[in-house]
Amino acid sequence: MNNLNPNIARVFYILPPLLGLISVAAGAFGAHALQNALPDKNIVWWQTASDYLMYHSLASLFTLSFYTSLPQIRHCCTLFSIGSLLFCGSLFFMALTSNKSLAILTPIGGLFFLAGWGYMIWLFLRLKIKTTS
Repeated sequence: MNNLNPNIARVFYILPPLLGLISVAAGAFGAHALQNALPDKNIVWWQTASDYLMYHSLASLFTLSFYTSLPQIRHCCTLFSIGSLLFCGSLFFMALTSNKSLAILTPIGGLFFLAGWGYMIWLFLRLKIKTTS
């Protein structure tokens, strides 16, 4: 990430495994500590948040593997990270509190996830691929 501030570039590399770590810890916490402490629907919210956090952590790692040939792909990581904060964060909050006041953030986070995937598709469609014939 040559054209980025080194501290910002570091965030792009640290954030995906950090989110993966949080996902594993949250999944284990939900399965062991929360299983009998919360209603079933809250456990489902918790598990969905943990799963989507892992999916998008792995997706961000995947996108970084294309950075040298496609530097704009870092924007997918940004979209996935914002989506994780809004989507997963709101579900974690709702699961722990049964308070749905942040529920509006869940679909907004989902839109950020969709935007990240859509932007990735658009970038890959525009990619010039050299073939040997």
